[in-house]
Amino acid sequence: MHERSLAGALLTQVAEVAKSHGGVRVATIRISVGQFAGVEPDLFQSALEELLVESPFCGASVEMKVVDIEALCPECRQPFAVKSFSFTCPACGCQRTQVIRGEGLILESVVLKEMTPCPTPN
Repeated sequence: MHERSLAGALLTQVAEVAKSHGGVRVATIRISVGQFAGVEPDLFQSALEELLVESPFCGASVEMKVVDIEALCPECRQPFAVKSFSFTCPACGCQRTQVIRGEGLILESVVLKEMTPCPTPN
């Protein structure tokens, strides 16, 4: 499954972040998935949650935001939201628009918590 391999790659990035801050645990993973990223958000989230259970980050929460597609018209320089995959500029009708948002799968942030030792009984 494509989404599972992407989820695995994302967890590799999370591991690098956690390692660079030694002695911490991952509390929250925040990601954004563009509508034009070639990723099915529900399948990606399911794959990520499955892999989390098998990882050192078990218990971490996942916050995922789906990012709408936005384009920019080279003629009138007007940014616009792409609706129903119509990339024609609504202001001037130009069809040579450029996607400026909504293409990526991005690890936005990783919230880390300091590891605390278990209390010792008195």
